[in-house]
Order: sequence, then C-alpha cells, then structure tokens
Amino acid sequence: EKSTSSDQVVFLFAGRLEGRKGVLLLIRAFEKHAKETSNTELRIVGDGPLADCLKEEVGRMDCSDRIVLTGLVSHTEMEHEFARADVFSFPSLRDTSGAAVLEAMTMELPVICFDHQGSAIMVSDDCGLKVAAGSTEEAIDNLSQAMSDLAGNREERVAMGKAGRLRVSGEYDWASK
Repeated sequence: EKSTSSDQVVFLFAGRLEGRKGVLLLIRAFEKHAKETSNTELRIVGDGPLADCLKEEVGRMDCSDRIVLTGLVSHTEMEHEFARADVFSFPSLRDTSGAAVLEAMTMELPVICFDHQGSAIMVSDDCGLKVAAGSTEEAIDNLSQAMSDLAGNREERVAMGKAGRLRVSGEYDWASK
C-alpha cells in the first residue's frame, strides 16, 4: 500500500504495451531520472506486442532492479497497484482519451502526461504535470524532469492528487452529467 513516508516514490504505468502508448519513452525517462535518485521505482502493468522488447531494454539498464514489469493483472491486483503508487505516468503519444488517467485521478494520483490530445484536456495544471513531447530526446528529458520534480515534492504530489479527485468528481462523474 501507499507509503506514508517520502522515502520511496512509486511511478505507475498501466496500459497496453504498444508503441503509441510511449512506454519505451517512459522507461528511458525513468533511466535518466534514476541516475539522480535512488528512492524511486517504476511499475509497468500490462501486456502487448512490446512486452519482450521492454524486458530486454530494462535488462540492459543500471536501474533494472527498480523497474517492475508485472504483465497483466486482475482487477483486484490493479486496485493494489493504484494504492501503492504515488504518481501515474501516461506517456501516450496517440490517445483521444485515457480511462486509466481518470481512474488514477480518482485514486488521488497526480498524473504525468504529454500536453496533447485527451490527457491534456483531462489533466489540469493543478492535478498533474503536462510536458511537451517534441523530439524523442526532448520527450525523454521532459518526462524525466517531471518525474524528478514530483519525486522530490511530496506535498505537491498530495495536493495534485486531491485536486485530481475533485476534478474527476466535478467534471467527469456520470451522475453530474
């Protein structure tokens, strides 16, 4: 379950492991971020055509012991993944919306995403960090910087998480529609 101390920060990705989801960019961004700190972990939940490629990529990294590829998990296990996470990472390059983003916001997780398409609309500045995609290197640098910014500021993570939950209940709740 979510740590109450700030000694371990868990980043979570959940989704299909395919190119358009940007998971490879996320892993490389985490590798860069991990050189600056030792108290973070990246958990990747899901399966798809890139699963083997991602395993190989992670295996080559110095921080491989801090990246967990869970594969597919049950609904109950997914609830535990959301509960243990501190930040939800949604590096999707092409998505009109992302149900996982709203679910993460409901679970009071701040969101790191690219500032485009559906996630740019769902994630306001008070409930996450939206970064420019740009070139591959810029995307990696921007994601890595966002990870470092949130990893180093527990108060901001908590405030963004609470704002995200309020945003979902106010803007995206079926009852209010």
